[in-house]
Amino acid sequence: MSEPLIVGIRHHSPACARLVKSLIESQRPRYVLIEGPADFNDRVDELFLAHQLPVAIYSYCQYQDGAAPGRGAWTPFAEFSPEWQALQAARRIQAQTYFIDLPCWAQSEEEDDSPDTQDESQTLLLRATRMDNSDTLWDHLFEDESQQTALPSTLAHYFAQLRGDSPGDALNRQREAFMARWITWAMQQNNGDVLVVCGGWHAPALAKMWRKCPQEMNKPELSSLADGVTGCYLTPYSEKRLDVLAGYLSGMPAPVWQNWCWQCGLQQAGEQLLKTVLTRLRQHKLPASTADMAAAHLHAMALAQLRGHTLPLRTDWLDAIAGSLIKEALNAPLPWSYRGVIHPDTDPILLTVIDTLAGDGFGKLSPSTPQPPLPKDVTCELERTGISLPAELTLNRFTPDGLAQSQVLHRLAILEIPGVVRQQGSTLTLAGNGEECWKLTRPLSQHAALIEAACFGATLQEAARHKLEADMLDAGGIGCITTCLSQAALAGLASFSQQLLEQLTLLIAQENQFAEMGQALEVLYALWRLDEISGMQGAQILQTTLCAAIDRTLWLCESNGRPDEKEFHAHLHSW
Repeated sequence: MSEPLIVGIRHHSPACARLVKSLIESQRPRYVLIEGPADFNDRVDELFLAHQLPVAIYSYCQYQDGAAPGRGAWTPFAEFSPEWQALQAARRIQAQTYFIDLPCWAQSEEEDDSPDTQDESQTLLLRATRMDNSDTLWDHLFEDESQQTALPSTLAHYFAQLRGDSPGDALNRQREAFMARWITWAMQQNNGDVLVVCGGWHAPALAKMWRKCPQEMNKPELSSLADGVTGCYLTPYSEKRLDVLAGYLSGMPAPVWQNWCWQCGLQQAGEQLLKTVLTRLRQHKLPASTADMAAAHLHAMALAQLRGHTLPLRTDWLDAIAGSLIKEALNAPLPWSYRGVIHPDTDPILLTVIDTLAGDGFGKLSPSTPQPPLPKDVTCELERTGISLPAELTLNRFTPDGLAQSQVLHRLAILEIPGVVRQQGSTLTLAGNGEECWKLTRPLSQHAALIEAACFGATLQEAARHKLEADMLDAGGIGCITTCLSQAALAGLASFSQQLLEQLTLLIAQENQFAEMGQALEVLYALWRLDEISGMQGAQILQTTLCAAIDRTLWLCESNGRPDEKEFHAHLHSW
């Protein structure tokens, strides 16, 4: 083969998954290159363990000495993901498989002001086809099973028109340059065909770029971070997070529907949709009779015929359900007709339908999957302090055992780990009688959250400290900084990086609300002067914050003007 076969796909599209699987099985390439984080290549065999999908590769970096907040990104896989089917098909034919994209930590963070050509092209297409949004357009063009034969050429034409002559923004150019180097390397091996699976936006550019790359004698390597630690691990993922309506811009709408389409085809997927929606509506005590569903079935068939679909597609079914079950005027647009936050006045029936198709499934990793240090350290900390999950735990911070338990739980709360909820207790270490009540559970999302929190540190103490540092650097004023330091006291975290100490002085100097200073100074001074139990007494972080806050308060008190009635007591407190 004189050229690589570059297959542009839409992530998590069943039609694209079928195409990729078919091409690999028929072409039997020697190399299968997949858009995905290249830092996982040495551990790609982990993807073939006995996992329950969806799962994701989580790539992250943690900067040393708090130089910057950690960064992390997910590459999720469902059974209907083209990348997943490419992995499975490549393994069956014993092809060499590599991920060829830059992981998040190797990507530039610089903003780009170049116009978004993709959005402009999409807008023109939607206007020409009279479609509600790009998801409906995609279904119409590509997810109809009768179009599978012509899919390779129509996809290539679609993505070529979408990309046009646009060079892409700076981030896309950086990623595409790296992917092109991988293609060049594989082609220069000259010992077999090369098939590339990548997002359709990148495909036209990669088809041109790989020829212009210098010769690659060795596989392209990632540059290391001089001031950071990087890592990548598999993590469980949820169906809901795959949904484009949940904010995952590379996702497909209605992951449950997409899975049905992959598993059993459009006809049975439609039947399954009606049965599942009917059951869920009745569980929620919403009106849904057998006659309504029969009407929805007829309505969907008619809409499909009207719209030129061989069988009803996703929006045919959804429009039919809305038309058959909603008996009154709607106060909000149909939730599948737009992207973004669902309108608050959306009909409960439609909300239930959308939630049903978003799914509530959660992936599960094989027990032999390697894990980052943080989940193991959390397990050790829970065992050390005698905490078991699930439980309803009552403790007293003023006893040694209670203090140790409280600090571990507050560190988990700082990391926003699901299943750790404090139901009762003071927000200040020095207030109240020291009693706290916690409700501890072990939801499916907990393990995934611990893996993802590894970007903040390898131990629970380190991760909680780095998370608080990131929160304080993002704080919007002295009030937020004080809240973070109160959390630090509850968690027994008294030592912070020198960079944070320097940045806090600058952040506090930007505070312009005199009314905010009094409450903050009262809390900060009490912690610095009296909080021996948590180790905050005389802490450098508090001394730095107090000095900066007092300086700013004195400056603001000379120029605060006349307070309005709502702020009078806060101003008086600051004085």
